[in-house]
Amino acid sequence: MTTLTQNSIERIFKLDVGGDTLNLTDPNPELSDEEVKDLYSAQYPQLLNATINNLGLVDEKIVFEFQTVAGTKG
Repeated sequence: MTTLTQNSIERIFKLDVGGDTLNLTDPNPELSDEEVKDLYSAQYPQLLNATINNLGLVDEKIVFEFQTVAGTKG
């Protein structure tokens, strides 16, 4: 008899902070990408107005990129 196992694919969330790219781990695979963004926004306030880009499968991981809007004060 063959047993099927379900393997979830790891997700990585990328965030550019001051020219450095951070790879943020997935806090909970059951959260949507938007919920992950909301969770990390407490630590990284620039995520409050960020968009999420799904970069697809890279090195057997699903990669999401938080794209922040860089503003300047006038």
